[in-house]
Order: sequence, then structure tokens, then C-alpha cells
Amino acid sequence: MKRRQRRIRKLTFYMQALNRNGYKLNIEENEDDELSGLRNELYKLTVFLKEQAKRALAQKQALADSVTDISHQLKTPLTSAIVLLDNLSENPDMDVRTRRHFLSEITNQITGMSWLLTAMMKLSRLDAGVVELQGSRFELRAFVEEVLGRLEIAAELKQLSFSVEMPEGAVLYADRKWTAEALMNLVKNAIEHSPAGGIVKISGEDNEVYTQIAVHDYGTGITREEQEKLFRRFYNGNSAREDSMGIGLALAREIVEKQGGYISVDSRMGKGTVFVMRFVK
Repeated sequence: MKRRQRRIRKLTFYMQALNRNGYKLNIEENEDDELSGLRNELYKLTVFLKEQAKRALAQKQALADSVTDISHQLKTPLTSAIVLLDNLSENPDMDVRTRRHFLSEITNQITGMSWLLTAMMKLSRLDAGVVELQGSRFELRAFVEEVLGRLEIAAELKQLSFSVEMPEGAVLYADRKWTAEALMNLVKNAIEHSPAGGIVKISGEDNEVYTQIAVHDYGTGITREEQEKLFRRFYNGNSAREDSMGIGLALAREIVEKQGGYISVDSRMGKGTVFVMRFVK
């Protein structure tokens, strides 16, 4: 009984040490009895609960950071829309042309805010780890053409055409919905930086090691300094539109990296830019 009581006291001290983050399991102290088995199970359970608590705290912090980012980014367009609305309400006799201009600006600001909120919520869910990406196999060419179909109007507005070069029978294993979101953001970026009447080329490669999708534009190009910052949230390069939110590329990278892939950019001034999504098999 005395020996058993000593073992129980040791076990109590061990539990107190675990509670102080003293994660240490000495295999030499294990004996072939039920108390050693209980001690080992307590160790595993405590470490699991501690790690779970750390993940929950990280998720909470990620969501808090996202809310801060969203509120910061919404401040300017929201203030602009309020000022324009105040002008409209305080000047009932405003001429029709100015009124239409103000209403158009308000629409643009609200549309931009709506897109930003949607994109940030997607990014927040990825950051917090609440999104479970579901991998499936699908034909690469059909997938790319489906995504391009959603962007036909945006391309037509700039009189752009798409060129698709995919290896015959290539198959991609990834989350179709989220990967489509990433590709859409890359193609939107290419449309934005392509000269009117130009071409946006989407090419693919499939081998034993990886499957990749590359998006080429033939715009003015991006400097080496800008390339290092492109995937930062809310970063807008020198050639970005005034209404650009700087979130699309960051979201694309997050989606690809969550699936064990990576995304890269290569650009030459005056010759254009290519973004590559590569999924390792």
C-alpha cells in the first residue's frame, strides 16, 4: 500500500507538471502496471488538449486580425459613399449629370465593399482552418474553360481574347471550387494588366511530379521589387487600378498553399507577366 501511495503521489505531481506545460515523459520510469498505463494516457490526453487549445487561440486571433483588416479597408470607401449620399440629400436641385455621376460612384464603392467582404471572409475561413478542402480528380481543360466562361464579359470589355493550351487528357487533383476561385483571381489580374485588344494565355503542364496552370499576360510587366510584395494582403502595385483592393492574389496563394502546392510569379518589363499554380502529386 505504501508503494502504491508513493506511485499515486508521483502521478499527482506529474499531472501538476503537465498543467504547467511540463511535457516530459520518462520512459525509464514506466513499469508494467496499471498506474504507468494511466500515466501515459494522461500524458497523451493532456498534450492533445493543450495543442487543441493553442489551435483554438490561433484561430481566434486570425479571425480578430481579419475583422481589423476588414474594418480598416472599409473605412475609406464607406466614408466616400456617405459623403456622396450627403451631397445628394442636401442638394435636391443638383443637375442630372452630376447626380448620375454621384450615383455611379456610390454604386462602385458599394460593389467594391461587397467584393472585399466576400474575399476577406473566404480568406478568414482559410486562416482560421475552418475550411476543409476536399480533393477530387477532374479534367484540366474543362476546368479551365469553365473558369474562363465566368470572365468572358470582363474580357470583352477590354476586347481581350483567351488562348488555352492544355496537355491532352491532363487531370488535376484538388478542391475544384476553391481552386476555381484561385484561378479566377489570377485571370482577373491578367485581364486588368493586359492592353486592350490583347491576349491572355492559360497553359498547363502535367508530369509525374506535379500538375500546373500558368496564366500569362502581355502587359507592361512588374519590377523585381514589386514581385516580392505582390502576394501581401492589400498591396497594390504601381500599375494597379485605383479601385483595386489588393486581396485577390493573397487569396489565390492561400488556397494553393493550403492544398500543398505553391504559386509563383515571373515578369519582365515590357514583355508581360506569368503566374504559375503548381500542385505537387
